[in-house]
Amino acid sequence: MDKWIAGGLLIIGVLLLVAFVHPYMGKYETQQAQGEVQSNQQMLNATAYAQYSNQTSCAEAGGQWNAVASTCQP
Repeated sequence: MDKWIAGGLLIIGVLLLVAFVHPYMGKYETQQAQGEVQSNQQMLNATAYAQYSNQTSCAEAGGQWNAVASTCQP
């Protein structure tokens, strides 16, 4: 009979531990995902700026920017 009581208390203890730890795990995953989104946005901004810079330089040199090939045609 004592084994049943000990087993029941162990299960209750594990469930309580999971109930208290779970919200913090979700918070950590959310922060990690937000960091990845911010990093991706920074890369997109850098890519957009590089493309704008290339197009501007091409136009200043009197060329025609080919958007499909991402090259400057004289």
